[in-house]
Amino acid sequence: MKKTSETNDICIKPFNSKKSATQYLFGLVHDYTLCQKKSGLYQSAGACFLFGLNECLGACCGNESPENYNIRVDKILRKYSLIYKNILIVFEDKLLNKIAVVAVYNGYYFSYGSI
Repeated sequence: MKKTSETNDICIKPFNSKKSATQYLFGLVHDYTLCQKKSGLYQSAGACFLFGLNECLGACCGNESPENYNIRVDKILRKYSLIYKNILIVFEDKLLNKIAVVAVYNGYYFSYGSI
């Protein structure tokens, strides 16, 4: 997993911790019949765990085309993309006793800082 400052990926939802983001992603994988392996939640040389349970359509092992898989991914991106593409996320950093600010510009992580 990349640190936020090392990526230009689209920000669809801010989280307070990696754990809460991971739990949310597990929920999306379940709700949209996605692949744990393709979502970065499961590592294996072959099919993901959910494929063995018939809960993954097989994008991880070539049983499902990328085009079909991406239709469901696009639904998530359209539904959960930030409504306001240019936003500041402001929160209290109690450890440093400061106010932290994360900037999202045109839907992408831009910068962060503290006051």
